[in-house]
Amino acid sequence: MAGLFGAGPAAAAGAANNTQGDISHDIALVSPPEDSISDICFSPQSDHLAVASWDKKVRIYEINSQGGSEGKALFEHEAPVLSDGTKVVGGGADKAARMLDISSGKTEQVAAHDQPVRVVRFIEAPGSAQPLLVTGSWDKTIKYWDLRTPNPVATLPCQERVYALDVKDKLLVIGTADRYINVVNLNDP
Repeated sequence: MAGLFGAGPAAAAGAANNTQGDISHDIALVSPPEDSISDICFSPQSDHLAVASWDKKVRIYEINSQGGSEGKALFEHEAPVLSDGTKVVGGGADKAARMLDISSGKTEQVAAHDQPVRVVRFIEAPGSAQPLLVTGSWDKTIKYWDLRTPNPVATLPCQERVYALDVKDKLLVIGTADRYINVVNLNDP
């Protein structure tokens, strides 16, 4: 009988004997983080890779076609960091989200919560000419931010601490502690 994802008992037994991949030809980043990586994301607009880490820093690398890297920018949070092509936003255990403008090198605080900010994403909101920033926090809220104003434009209470979120088309999916998964229609949040 097939398993949950179509794998039978033989496939399950094979999965127990995982093999190690060959990383001997991998290319290491220059000046890598000094602690565990908490989020990583390629820019959809350029060859930049943003890397957030528990060392309280977000590093921006430019990655060339051969896999080589060059450090382009770095900004710090006051506490460990928990993630468009011209700006990078990181959320941290200092209860804030900060944005780095890659071209100018300027950093500014753009969001705040009552507990650590665990996840950040930009979304295209219906009826808005500008993308909105969405932040999820251990304070059990999702907040929507228009970066032209200092206060959230909306707050969505959640059942538990927010650990993950993602956006696809007009759907925002939120993963929280205690295994809750919420799907929000962005046409009617």
